[in-house]
Amino acid sequence: MKTKGFCSCRQTKSLVDYVRAKNPANLPFLWGAVQAELPENQDPEGFLCNPENRVSSGLLRRIMEQTRKATSDDMAVYKAALSITNGSCFGRGLKKRFWVFFGPKKAIQKTRMCIPFLSDQGAEILSISETHAVIRLHWCADRALSSDFCLYAKGAYQAIPTLFHLAPARLWERTCFFKGGPWCEYEIWWDKQRRERGVSGGHWSAWLGRLPQRLKMVQEKQRDVARATGVAPAGDPSSNEQPSRSKETVLLVDSQTMLLDVGRRMMEAVGYEVMTAGKGEDAVAIYEDQREKIDMVVLDTVLPDMEGGEVYEKLKAINPQVKVLLSSAYGIDKVANAVLAKGCDGFLQKPFSLKQLSRKMRAVLEPNNTVSHG
Repeated sequence: MKTKGFCSCRQTKSLVDYVRAKNPANLPFLWGAVQAELPENQDPEGFLCNPENRVSSGLLRRIMEQTRKATSDDMAVYKAALSITNGSCFGRGLKKRFWVFFGPKKAIQKTRMCIPFLSDQGAEILSISETHAVIRLHWCADRALSSDFCLYAKGAYQAIPTLFHLAPARLWERTCFFKGGPWCEYEIWWDKQRRERGVSGGHWSAWLGRLPQRLKMVQEKQRDVARATGVAPAGDPSSNEQPSRSKETVLLVDSQTMLLDVGRRMMEAVGYEVMTAGKGEDAVAIYEDQREKIDMVVLDTVLPDMEGGEVYEKLKAINPQVKVLLSSAYGIDKVANAVLAKGCDGFLQKPFSLKQLSRKMRAVLEPNNTVSHG
């Protein structure tokens, strides 16, 4: 769809609704700075809340800026988009509109989620399944946009599952147009059932918030066992709170900084020493230098400088007995199957829980165990 330089007031309405809910006394902040740009003799609030009206990219950008000021929250635009289904008239309208798609997958395929000022290329779907999608947004380069537009898009995509009574989607940004990239690219996961337990049923950020408590529990159990027996405890891979059997060293390779941090902390919580790499070249260099110390590699299938399969081949060239657990958000697709066919030791679907991670790693490290590629 070719932009005409204006968009519907659906977005401004969601921002007004959010400020009204959070700090109604500051509602005039939204239009005080743009009063001159609004039609004469019109109630500003009424105009900005009418989806039939239209505003320019510049005016929407300033309304977004004022939303942050009115709430004293730099993430207010994101939160406004994420909360559009929480009782507002705009949210109820979205539910009626999208319910015909019968699920998040169809909703993503059939709508641009009211994200304004995309170029003719619009929202490109790179891959999609029943619980996962990779979306690329092509923004209008000739418009004076800001990073608030990216924040709004993130919140809107994460809100899609809530239209179907599911938990909000989990989203990681691979590339950002507003940080110098050619586009914004999001990787999105959502649940098929109403909120499952574990990491796969919630946000990584929420799981991280609980991680210090889990770490404390593990450390307390380790100290109790050490005091009682004088030796380190043997881990039970079926438990997501027990340490692993020994202090093995793992090289974790992932393109996402957040997932590197999450994965490292999860592995350390169950007793592993962890090295990390965000690129294939770095992973190969670290393994070549530390191969005698590294017991296994957890390898992402997609890295910024090379495919996971290429990294696997280079690791095998260094050590034909290298143990590798392949990890991907795409499921066992052609890329993953090709690596597994070359002898890779196992597969782990992202996002994963601590229990799933522990079981898969033990299966790779203990040759007598049956390794599941599922």
